[in-house]
Amino acid sequence: MEQAFEAVGGTPVPGSALDQACLLDGTEVVEDYLAHGEPLAALEHLVYMIREPPLAISDATYALIAEAARQLNMAAHWEDIDPSRQALPTSRARETH
Repeated sequence: MEQAFEAVGGTPVPGSALDQACLLDGTEVVEDYLAHGEPLAALEHLVYMIREPPLAISDATYALIAEAARQLNMAAHWEDIDPSRQALPTSRARETH
């Protein structure tokens, strides 16, 4: 998330995918939920932070999120952030053929 904000000079373009509530301070939001014993809310916010811009995540990161979601009995609305479901960039798609 920090890299996404750095890429736009720290301030998102109004109306852009990054210009949404609780993205810039998302880390603090997640930490606050955890500090107050709300791990499910923290995980849901983390998924929101990945989904909304959208941000690419690694397979390893997805595996950790998936395991946390299973442990917390989180509804399946997190599965769309799976890197294997994300479209490959055109240059990378050509490399795989």
